[in-house]
Amino acid sequence: GRTQEFQAAEPQLLLDQQQERQERLRELLPELQKLRSRGHSRQSVTVYEGKRATRAALTAFFNAITSQDVHRAFVIPKQDKETQDFFKRLSMARGKRGAKAQYIFTEGDNEEAELRSRSPHTEVKLVPRSLMSPTVFNVFANTTLINLMEAKQPIAIGVESPELADALKKQFENLWNQETRIYR
Repeated sequence: GRTQEFQAAEPQLLLDQQQERQERLRELLPELQKLRSRGHSRQSVTVYEGKRATRAALTAFFNAITSQDVHRAFVIPKQDKETQDFFKRLSMARGKRGAKAQYIFTEGDNEEAELRSRSPHTEVKLVPRSLMSPTVFNVFANTTLINLMEAKQPIAIGVESPELADALKKQFENLWNQETRIYR
């Protein structure tokens, strides 16, 4: 057979190659950071656990809604008096800012639906009890807040995602446009 001989490379050459790679990486770094920050600002998920944290998340959510937004919430289950009062305060403050809201409640909670419909810039509809869930989806702009208030350990999940917000808005519109009772 054939024998091939190799000679070790000059050690300085290895260092020079490594330095070239580092320089190329430094040149690419600003562009990579831009791409990362663009993706980072586009989507995020935050989990809130406990009554205090969940209410703080809901308060921040409601306070972020502007007069240019429409807050959509569905399907809102029957709530205890304390929770009703909490949401009544948030809804009144939202309405005073001129922000619009559309809420879908389940039949059987007509009293709360009627009370909420009295908030400024608010429309309310009812859907059959068969669509009731303990989870409420709140959506405006690219922000979604999914909350489960009536649990031993309340939880809320905040998601900044245009894709999720758009998907839930479509689901909301499907429910909203069904034959339902309207309270004004």
